[in-house]
Amino acid sequence: MESTTKYHMINLIATIIKKILPKSLLAFIKKMIFTIKLIMLPKIHQKAIDRIRNKDKIKVAFFLINVDTWKLDTLYWMFNNEDRFDAVIVLCPFVSKGIEFLKIELNKGKIYCENKKYNYLVAYDEINSVGIDVKKIINPDIIFFTNPNALTFSKLCISNYFNYLTCYIPYSFRIDTLYEYEFDNDLVNLTWINFYETSIHEKLAKKYARNNAYNVFVSGYPFMDNYKSKKSNELVWKPQSRRKKRIIWAPHWTIKGYQNTGLDWSCFLNYHEFILRIAEEYESKIQVAMKPHPFLKNTLSQPCLWGVNKTEKYFKKWQLLSNCQIVDGEYVNLFLESDAMIHDSGSFMVEYLALNKPVAYTLSQKNLNNRFNEFGNNVLAGHYLINSENELKEFIMNVIEEIDPLSSGRKNIIKQHNLNKDNLISETIIKHINGKLI
Repeated sequence: MESTTKYHMINLIATIIKKILPKSLLAFIKKMIFTIKLIMLPKIHQKAIDRIRNKDKIKVAFFLINVDTWKLDTLYWMFNNEDRFDAVIVLCPFVSKGIEFLKIELNKGKIYCENKKYNYLVAYDEINSVGIDVKKIINPDIIFFTNPNALTFSKLCISNYFNYLTCYIPYSFRIDTLYEYEFDNDLVNLTWINFYETSIHEKLAKKYARNNAYNVFVSGYPFMDNYKSKKSNELVWKPQSRRKKRIIWAPHWTIKGYQNTGLDWSCFLNYHEFILRIAEEYESKIQVAMKPHPFLKNTLSQPCLWGVNKTEKYFKKWQLLSNCQIVDGEYVNLFLESDAMIHDSGSFMVEYLALNKPVAYTLSQKNLNNRFNEFGNNVLAGHYLINSENELKEFIMNVIEEIDPLSSGRKNIIKQHNLNKDNLISETIIKHINGKLI
């Protein structure tokens, strides 16, 4: 308790001095305050462990902001099925993209949690449009974050849970070179445990994180458990008169000039018409499911890009064509029942490659220097690289003819990085936490 009081005093002092000191001095002070926080953390986390280790039920909260990036279904159920733990999903309002987007995403989250039969809490007061402090309702003991960005209210960010046992599992496989952003943001430095994908990611954390990655544990990526534990018989592909080759197109949202991530990966504008033409031309042989990044439609709807009407018209066409469809939200069955994928994404590079099916990566630029980290470059080697409509058509024709020369290469990549573990990664995570609570 003493350490927590010191933390709140530090924050109060910081608020006062912001108003009177120059920016350069503020930056120095901010750095010093953060350093003090890092020094205090081990003792604070140990007190939290001491506080809960003998509880009959340890409450585990998963903070879910966006259903499309929810990857911890197996982990949630494994926690919930253990006598020691009581798991709950906390639906956090997505505030950073406006009120309409917030409402849509929150409603999607409610429907999803109902369908999955999750124990869940909506951390949003819809009447007053404010976030709810979860501490005052369920007071969780362990909290899982999956997104390092400030997308929701501060009451639902790690700054409000400094003296709690917080964990971080990235919502996507990190394959790019945004090293400071991914491995040295405030969240990863302040959490109790970060569960990372591979030893390469641990190495990057040790190089870039201000806390020297002392809180990193290499568990593997728990999304992969879904491929082993999936039991649903739900058919996600649109029924056809006969079995056709099922191809996923997963366009990213980072359209150059219309967002400020610095990624500029998206090839959507290059191929959005061509994909539909191919689908119509080869209607008897293929069906195509568009799995857009959850931010894509919102990006296209900007008045300076397509606007709402053009965007809605385009998306509607995907639903009207007999062999085309759009899939939002959960996508495990979509992947399992598919034959190939075309994308320009990040995490899908790994999540889909792990199934050892043909996968193509559309390039927004021919020079890929500095786009991918060591792990990303390794995984990219299992992809067919697409620079033109002709190359994309060739890939689709090869899928139809079942020509796949990169198959053996993908197998080697899967084996090299242990992407198809025999054990459940979720079990490894729970075992590690149990070991910390002894």
